[in-house]
Amino acid sequence: MRRIVLYVFMFLSLWTVGFTLLIKNRKSAFSRSMGYSFLAAGTPSFAFSIHLVFIPLLERLDLLTPSLRRLLEWISIPAIHTYWYSFAYFILISAIVFSGFFSTKSTRIATFLLIIPVLVMIGVTADFNIPFEFEVKKVRLFFALYLIAAFLLYFASCIKEQDHLMRKNRYRTTVLVVSATMLAYLNDFIGMVRFSFGSGPFQIESNGMWKFNYLIILWVVAYFFFYGVKYGFMGIKLRIEDHKHDYSMRHLTEGTQILNHAIKNELQKINYLNARAMTLIDRDQKEQTRDALRSLSRVSDHLLDMMNRLKDKAEDIVLQEGEHRLSELIDQTLATIKPLLENGNSFHIGRQYDVDGLVVCDATHVRELLSNVCLNAIDALPREDGCIRITTKYVKNSLYIYVKDNGKGIPEENRKRIFDPFFTTKKNTSSYGLGLSYCYSVMNKHGGKIGIAESEIGKGTTLYIKFPGRRFRIDTGR
Repeated sequence: MRRIVLYVFMFLSLWTVGFTLLIKNRKSAFSRSMGYSFLAAGTPSFAFSIHLVFIPLLERLDLLTPSLRRLLEWISIPAIHTYWYSFAYFILISAIVFSGFFSTKSTRIATFLLIIPVLVMIGVTADFNIPFEFEVKKVRLFFALYLIAAFLLYFASCIKEQDHLMRKNRYRTTVLVVSATMLAYLNDFIGMVRFSFGSGPFQIESNGMWKFNYLIILWVVAYFFFYGVKYGFMGIKLRIEDHKHDYSMRHLTEGTQILNHAIKNELQKINYLNARAMTLIDRDQKEQTRDALRSLSRVSDHLLDMMNRLKDKAEDIVLQEGEHRLSELIDQTLATIKPLLENGNSFHIGRQYDVDGLVVCDATHVRELLSNVCLNAIDALPREDGCIRITTKYVKNSLYIYVKDNGKGIPEENRKRIFDPFFTTKKNTSSYGLGLSYCYSVMNKHGGKIGIAESEIGKGTTLYIKFPGRRFRIDTGR
């Protein structure tokens, strides 16, 4: 009786969780992949229940006919194959979705490509005949690779997460999935050798650890129960809702501060250009006055565009993409910084286009990003002989823009924080610490990265801006 309860408990509990995830959270790709994982995880206990519970029970009740036995045996075969051939696949897909490293399109492509080896394995090694025999060693090593990749993605997503509450949630999910999956693999993929039926009773050759799989299921239930008690069953929901509210308020504040940051930068340029134009008018230098006014027009147009794009001062960055020449984006950015070069500052900005071409990007946000990076570099320059050099390179299917300065450098303890919202080492009250955080968000939206290539105290810093190769087309023609 105890055996009947355990076997039935295992597949019914796993299938209940799986169907609940698929029904209640079907719009979530992660919930769907985990739902399929739970369904697949329940199929071996269902198959074993057929042979070790249902068939013996029907025999004792004198209800088992040869045709019914054969039907039940046929049903158990796809159940067995579902687990040993697809479980690791669904776990890997759940990891790909959970990690957030891949776009929706890339995830769909991975879902398709990763199922191909599974189907090949089924076609080459799967047995659908009765008498039936299955040797686990046929799939043991192959699917270990899938699970290792999944575990790495789960832990990498935890390390990547910057929000401390979300990081805790990610670690809880990772610990649960990885521990339960690893134990299941040890019991079923390592501990199992072979099993057969059809020419006699159901035979299992193993170390016997599969009989304790119910403990893994109890561990999963206990894990959820622990956090349910710790936070309260309703408390879990309230914690999540409070966190979403805090995140929304932080996003609102950050959006407003980004707008203020952009306005501050552009108003400084406008004030200088206005004063310069007035001076040139008094000197009757018409051509220089026209140049100053044209620069003033470019700055005001850029500012208006930024204000229109940051709707209501709080919306997320929404890209309006097009093809833009890389060198022109950089030249246009430097044109808005040019007034600073004419304001008695002793520094030089040079550029070196080792590669040029068309970038698929949001030109407004990329220009603002480059402007922020350059202005930060200018703030770090020495009073005399300051130098900034912008270089473009194409390396390993990625476009890099390097911005190098000979400034004071970034202390080691600050290098991991410079992209955090509101972090700043500047002493003036007009600095909000949002410039590089904004740059990070822009590059994240483009599927790229921004980071520190190198920095040395007293010698300077080099930042890199990286676009994925799919966004860049080398084309030096004008």
